[in-house]
Amino acid sequence: MKIENMTPLRIGMIIMLVVLLAGILAFRFWPSKYSMPLKEAAAAAADQQGIAPIYFWNKIRSAGTVPVIVDIRSREAFSHGYIDGAGNISGPLNTKLIT
Repeated sequence: MKIENMTPLRIGMIIMLVVLLAGILAFRFWPSKYSMPLKEAAAAAADQQGIAPIYFWNKIRSAGTVPVIVDIRSREAFSHGYIDGAGNISGPLNTKLIT
């Protein structure tokens, strides 16, 4: 390519391509300190002591206590429908928790 044909758009595209390729090569051949082999990651995910909803429900059932469900919606929304036994805590900060 001649220098006259190098418009700013082409120069920008070439720079972006070089940065993209450098990033791909860096992440492909330079392992991070948090990388974990797939077999080890699968074993960690299958671990029953990990954080999983079924683990917590099994703990609650085995404890023999009744779980307390707290609803932080507004009183108007709570009055339209709720789970039996759920408590409602409404206040000005609760609207910031619900997105």
